[in-house]
Amino acid sequence: GSKVEPQGSQSPSTSHTEEEQRWRRWVDDRLVRVLTINIYRNRAESFQTFDYITQQGNFSWLEAEFGRVFGAATMWLVSGRLKRKYGITGEPREELYDTARQWVAAVGE
Repeated sequence: GSKVEPQGSQSPSTSHTEEEQRWRRWVDDRLVRVLTINIYRNRAESFQTFDYITQQGNFSWLEAEFGRVFGAATMWLVSGRLKRKYGITGEPREELYDTARQWVAAVGE
């Protein structure tokens, strides 16, 4: 179970765990979203991604083509929705760079 300690008397391990949880949430809430938007930033990059996936996978020709065409189109549309949903305006690459700078500032170089 979870160990409950009085407020203000957190052990170093509890503080470390809270910091780790905070960064895990940041990765889920920020980094993964920004990466997804950048991987599928436009149709060409979306197709490049699915070309790689289908070339590296063990797919029949039909499965690969279906996955490449419909997967790339779907993820490109999802990327656009994510961009709007999370208020990412402007160039997605700049959002990725800003996110990387946040990480570097927090953990040091």
